[in-house]
Amino acid sequence: MTHRAKSILDAAETAITGLTTTGNSVFRGLPPAAAQGADLPALFVRMGSDEPDPEQSAWPRLYSNLEIVIEGVIIASATMDDDLLQIREEVTKALRADYTLGLSYVQENMEGAAGAPEPGGETRQLAYYPMNWIVRYSRNWDDPST
Repeated sequence: MTHRAKSILDAAETAITGLTTTGNSVFRGLPPAAAQGADLPALFVRMGSDEPDPEQSAWPRLYSNLEIVIEGVIIASATMDDDLLQIREEVTKALRADYTLGLSYVQENMEGAAGAPEPGGETRQLAYYPMNWIVRYSRNWDDPST
């Protein structure tokens, strides 16, 4: 079986694939530095912290808050802020279209902090924009796949 956190990451990736601005340029588990060779604009999805919520948990159910980091990457330009905010809007609409991400054990997903856009890149000037999401889910205390 699969850890529920992996299933949640898979569902989030599916939800943000095919957006108007980024299309199918969605990558998982790669550092955003890989954007040097990617079709841009693009999104990079990776797992953040996965913190149990002891106040809500009681055996046999463990409630946890999984952080998902979605990083938008574009070629830097004079319209960089507008372009990155457009990506953020599309990501928000896609993830909030179904607050459970289609998974029965997800209680909600919520938009977290978005970091400041950061310039970078070696061969082309890029802008990186991290967007954090928190997904609250439940699992069996003794088996993270159920």
